[in-house]
Amino acid sequence: MSAELHDTDFFAWTRDQAARLRQLSDEERIDAEILAEEIEALGSSDFHAVESYLERIIEHLLRLQFSGLDLHVDHWRNEIDTFRVKFEDRVTPSMRTKLSERIDRRYRVACNRARNALKTSVPDIATRLPECCPYSLEQILNADWFPKSQAGP
Repeated sequence: MSAELHDTDFFAWTRDQAARLRQLSDEERIDAEILAEEIEALGSSDFHAVESYLERIIEHLLRLQFSGLDLHVDHWRNEIDTFRVKFEDRVTPSMRTKLSERIDRRYRVACNRARNALKTSVPDIATRLPECCPYSLEQILNADWFPKSQAGP
């Protein structure tokens, strides 16, 4: 089961293996706590990469929908496509669950990035961006979905 979990959900495997190491008796331990922390760190690193891709997708969806800058539409769509592929290449089922619980936090980071990137060319961008994430996780990750522009320059 452990090898199968490693292949299907590396993030969950790292958590499981760290827990198992911590359950070893003192006689069985050889730096088990440090090893457990290192294994968890491997999973955390992958999770943070996936979170970053999610933030970048949201950021570019916001730019696409709320900037009104038609000149950049193709570029932003290409960026979204690229980040979606990278996300799908690394995400695991347990990561998806954890991300769905953290979508509001990831949205705030993405919103700040979009606001900072657009504030010069779209001075009123801060008032255009929604306070809460206007997209579901399914929309964010759907390779065929893009929001329609809602604001002019």
